[in-house]
Amino acid sequence: MEIMEAEIADELPPDLQEILNIHNQLKQKREQERQRQLDALSKVIAKKRDEVVKARRSSGVEQIWEEDQHNYEGVDEFNRGGLKPKYTKSRSTDGGIMSNAAGGKNMNQCTAFFNITRQFVDSAAARMGDILLPAGDWNWSTEKTPVPEYVDQIAQGNVIDQSGAIIQPDYAQSSDHAEREERAENRIKDWLVETRYHAECRKVIESSARLGSGVLKGCYPKKRRTKAFYNNTLEIIEEVVPSSKAIDIWDFFPDYPNCGEDIQDGEFVFERDYITAKDLNEFANSPELGYFPDAIKRVIEEGPGKKYTDGSGKTKSEDMFEVWYYTGWIDVEQTQIFDTDDQGIEGEDDDECQDFRMFVIVMVNDTIIKGHESPLDTTFPYDMMVWQRVANMPWGIGVSRQMREPQQFMTVAARNLVDNMGLAAIPMIAIRRDGIEPENKQWEIKKGKVWWLTDEMVKNIGESIQFLAAPTMQNELVANMQLATKMAEDATGINFLLQGQQGSAPDTVGGMELLHRNASSLLRRIARIYDENVTERHIKRYHEWLLLYGNDDEKCDLQIQAIGSSALVEREIQEMELLQLLQFSLNPMFGISPHKTMQEMLRAKRFEPAKFEMDEEEKQRVQQIAPPQVMAAQIRSQTELQKAQMASQVDMQKVKSDQDRDALFQQSVAQRSQLDYEYKMKLLEQENIKLQLQKDLAILEYSTKQQISLDETKAKLASDAMKLNVQKELASMTESPKQVLTPPTEPQGRAPDGMAFQR
Repeated sequence: MEIMEAEIADELPPDLQEILNIHNQLKQKREQERQRQLDALSKVIAKKRDEVVKARRSSGVEQIWEEDQHNYEGVDEFNRGGLKPKYTKSRSTDGGIMSNAAGGKNMNQCTAFFNITRQFVDSAAARMGDILLPAGDWNWSTEKTPVPEYVDQIAQGNVIDQSGAIIQPDYAQSSDHAEREERAENRIKDWLVETRYHAECRKVIESSARLGSGVLKGCYPKKRRTKAFYNNTLEIIEEVVPSSKAIDIWDFFPDYPNCGEDIQDGEFVFERDYITAKDLNEFANSPELGYFPDAIKRVIEEGPGKKYTDGSGKTKSEDMFEVWYYTGWIDVEQTQIFDTDDQGIEGEDDDECQDFRMFVIVMVNDTIIKGHESPLDTTFPYDMMVWQRVANMPWGIGVSRQMREPQQFMTVAARNLVDNMGLAAIPMIAIRRDGIEPENKQWEIKKGKVWWLTDEMVKNIGESIQFLAAPTMQNELVANMQLATKMAEDATGINFLLQGQQGSAPDTVGGMELLHRNASSLLRRIARIYDENVTERHIKRYHEWLLLYGNDDEKCDLQIQAIGSSALVEREIQEMELLQLLQFSLNPMFGISPHKTMQEMLRAKRFEPAKFEMDEEEKQRVQQIAPPQVMAAQIRSQTELQKAQMASQVDMQKVKSDQDRDALFQQSVAQRSQLDYEYKMKLLEQENIKLQLQKDLAILEYSTKQQISLDETKAKLASDAMKLNVQKELASMTESPKQVLTPPTEPQGRAPDGMAFQR
């Protein structure tokens, strides 16, 4: 191009050549001045980048993310080696090479990581994903504002009557507004479906559950290429549409500490990405994209320059360039270097009083390669989700951080259990060497080995070899592991009911419902945070994009409402009641639509209701079964009949209930009397048995005693009889016989000696 201009300049007259030279000199001066301003702005942006990188590193949040990621992956100082590389880069932005070996640790100890963090994190993220992003439904809705503005009049200008007064249109009477609302909502949903909104939101929820924070970018312009077949011709359609994507929290740098807890309160935000030299060359060869070819060539000649260590643990090639996207407010005077006249928002006039504009600047190394005005100049196109807020910080803490201590408790208890079981499996041995001697001179224990007793004092080998078994402490350590799980539930609020396990929940309907409501309190809190920080802000930007760049027949004043913390959570709780409501809806007298009730039940079961809808043929067959008039008459007659039957059934049920109540009372009284009678009879039987046993024991004791007394009496009588017989014989043999025994009884007075049996 420059050669062609030089050839044309040589053919011009001298005076025109002089004018052309002056023009080229002025153009060169303007380009030099522009480059000088661009370099000055590059230094300002680079300084801001270095400040926020340093501020985030000094806040300590990167160390927290690193520890939380290790807990999630099951890595600590004891098991960092193994199959992993011996050395890795530190995840800290200022760290060096880090060894993976467990240096200085006893390798005989158990190094397994008994991970319960992953279970809790994945359960929490999956549960919140099902609630906030249900299948076949959306977590937001639209409705008109209390005082909406009529878009048709805004596009065409205000209507003025003959007197010059502005006519305010009657918005409520506009028949086109309802159609506009429907078209606008469908257009936003179409954009979200094309950008895979639900999939990107799940990444944000998982990141917030694991590291405490997740970032969703949108809406930002993205070129979409689609193919369509019209009139036997394949057409390729390229258009710029709004899009959304999840950003790695390691690659997002808000204006901390100036922003506080809300990134929108800061002056700017930075996003980091990586790009190859090939892609940079493609940008340099596409001036229609707005890149600066000279700046890109200078960056490629420099090579990958300033790099910050990637904290996410990803391995980046040394040939990758770090590209930084700055989104923030810039002085209007500095924006002139980007030629904003052709890149501004369509239909927007420059405000002379406006001192700052929101710009998006692309920087590689320390050089700006592109800059343009932000498509949406109201807020930053970033939304941050935090699992639990932290005071004065835009980042939060997640489930992994909440259960850090229970995880350490679990790991220590489980490793001690394994170590103790290994120690108890092989007992320790105590040997008295002077008392025994092995057969083969080898001091080892094996099957069939022979030992010689060498000491006469040793009577058996058990006196020289003794085994000592260490206790496993299994019950105590298992109890500690269960306590660690309970501590994790208390610390995170993610109990087993939220993880799909009943645990110790009561098996009754009322108990389950009460426990379900209590367990859902955590879900409500997180859903509200997501609604306030992500959903409402994100969808409002899509509506703003529609108002600025959408079709005129889709523009209307809408109010975005996030319903994740209300209807969707309530739907989880009301799921148990839907089946009963479906039965009631079959009765026309209740006025409940079975179709709508069934749709709610399918949504609660995480199905898409549209897949179960009848097609037109099925609807016609159903309608042909009975004409509408006949069906209406049948319904009315059936309704009246059902009313009468229900009234009769209610009366009969009341009478029956009264009778049943009396019968049940009498029956209960009779049963109670019968039970009392049986109880008393059993007591009497037990008392009779006791008395009979006492009687038998007394008789046995008496008979035993009587038997002994009778034998003694008989022996005594026999002895006395023998003595009497001897006395009698002696008395008959002599005149004065000698008295042998004393008579057993003797009357008053004493007989003379020797005359006791005579007188």
